[in-house]
Amino acid sequence: MFSGLISIRVQATTELVGDSIQLELPRFASVVVAQNSSFGIDENGTLYAWGRNNVRQLGDGTQIDRTRPVKVLDDVLSVASNGTTTYAIRNDQTLWAWGTPLHPLSSGTTSNLPTRILDDVIEIQFGDQNAFVLKSDGTLWGWGSNRWGHFCYNNCTTNYGFTQVFTSVKSMTITPYSGFVIKNDDTLWSWGTNLYGQMGLIFEPSTSRQRPYQIQTEVLSVSSTFSHTLIVKTDHSLWGWGANESGQLGIGSTSVYAMPLKIMDGVKVAYAGKQSSAVIKTDGSLWSFGANDQKQLGDGTSTNRLSPVHVLDYVRSMIDFRYALTEEGSLYGWGVNGTGQLGNDSTTDPSSAIHLMDHVRNISTTGFTTHVITEEGALLVWGSNAYGQLGNGADTTFTSVSPLIINEYSSNRNNLIPTPEPMVQHFLGPTTGNNFFVLDKNNTLW
Repeated sequence: MFSGLISIRVQATTELVGDSIQLELPRFASVVVAQNSSFGIDENGTLYAWGRNNVRQLGDGTQIDRTRPVKVLDDVLSVASNGTTTYAIRNDQTLWAWGTPLHPLSSGTTSNLPTRILDDVIEIQFGDQNAFVLKSDGTLWGWGSNRWGHFCYNNCTTNYGFTQVFTSVKSMTITPYSGFVIKNDDTLWSWGTNLYGQMGLIFEPSTSRQRPYQIQTEVLSVSSTFSHTLIVKTDHSLWGWGANESGQLGIGSTSVYAMPLKIMDGVKVAYAGKQSSAVIKTDGSLWSFGANDQKQLGDGTSTNRLSPVHVLDYVRSMIDFRYALTEEGSLYGWGVNGTGQLGNDSTTDPSSAIHLMDHVRNISTTGFTTHVITEEGALLVWGSNAYGQLGNGADTTFTSVSPLIINEYSSNRNNLIPTPEPMVQHFLGPTTGNNFFVLDKNNTLW
C-alpha cells in the first residue's frame, strides 16, 4: 500500500487561441493517456488535454507542450488518440479530429484545433495508420493506410478516404494488422493479415484475407493481438487460436492452432496481450496464462503458464496486464515497477497483485504514466512526466512514484489510500541551500 500521498495544489492556466484564462479544474468523469499526451473529460462533458503537443495532438490551437490541463472542446462523450492524431465524439454523435493528418479532409496538413469530419458516430478505433468508426446505423467505415488489407471490401488501393467496410455491425475490434466485427446475428467476421493464424481461417491457415470472412457464430466478444485471438461465445465458453509459443492459448501446451479451439467455460470477458492472456470469469475471478517474464500474469511467479492460473476475485476489469479494478472500485497492481510505474512508492517488481487504492472509477495507463479518476471525480496521476503528461505543472525531469492529486475534488482522500502520519499536504522547499519543508495534514511543519 502507499506510504504517502503528496497533494500539489494546482491553479491551472489555459490559453485558448491567444487568450489567457485562469481555470479551476473540475470533477473528471474519464481519462485517456496516449503515449505522452493526456486527455480528461469532466462531468459536464468538457474535454481537457495536457502533455506532448509536437504535432498539435492536444487541439488547443498551439504546438506547445502543456504541463497543466487546457480546455479543448465542450459536449464531449468520448476521446481516442494514438499519441499523434486525436478524435473526439460529441454528444450529438459528430466526430472531430486534430493533430497528424490521418483523415481524408485534412488535405495533408496538421490541425491546430478540432475539426468536424463525420456524423452519426458512436465509436472509433485505431489501426495501423488508419482508423475505423461504427456509426449509429450499424455501418462500419474506415480511412487511411491499406498496408494490411484493411480496406479491400470492394477493391484494393494503397490509401482510402472515407470507405464503408461493413453493415449490420454490433461491435468491432481493430488491431494494427487485422480487423474483427461481430454482426447483429452474433457471427464473427475477420480480415487483414494472418501471418500467425490469428484470423482463425480454418481452411486457409497463414493466408491473409483482403475481404471480410466469417469464422465463427454465436460470438459475444473478441480480443486479438498481432499473433493470437480469443473469443467469448454467447454461452460464455472461451475459444482461441493463433500463435502459442508461450502458452497464451491456455491449452496446457505450446502447440499452435490456426483454427478455433475451445479453452474453458464460464468466461465473461477475455484479454489477449503480447504472448499473454487473461480472462474474467462469470463469478468475477481473474485468471491469466502465457508469457510471464515480466511478472505480467500476477500469479506470484515469473514462470510462463500453459494453463490458466488464478490471480484475484471480484474483478470488474483488467488494464494492460498490470492493473485490476474490482467490482467495489479497489485497484490492484503487479509486474514491472523499476521506475515506480505502479505508483506504490516503490521500485520493486511485485509478482502478485497488491492493493493500491480504493474508490476508483476509471484508469488509463501507457505503462510509464498512469491516470486514475476516483468515484468523486478526483484525478490522481503518477509515473513519467517527460512531456508534462502528469498535468501537475512540474518540469519534465520530474517523475512521481506516488499518486499526485491534480484537482481538489477529494473530500475522502484519506480513504483512497491508507497512509501513516505524517501525511504531506504542502511541499515548501527548498528555500535556501539544501533545506526542505513540508506541512502535514495537522498543519505541523517538518
